[in-house]
Amino acid sequence: MATIYKAMFTKPLPTGAEIVTVKGKRCARWRSGKGKQRTAPVISAKTDKSE
Repeated sequence: MATIYKAMFTKPLPTGAEIVTVKGKRCARWRSGKGKQRTAPVISAKTDKSE
């Protein structure tokens, strides 16, 4: 069955990514394979799900 929401997923940070603060949020900044500068929010992974 189709859905109207896009599934969310996480990926590891690319090699050479720099952690920066943009508008008060932590983001990773790196250059793509085509040379463009990319920026994405950094989400800390919690392995302990007991909370």
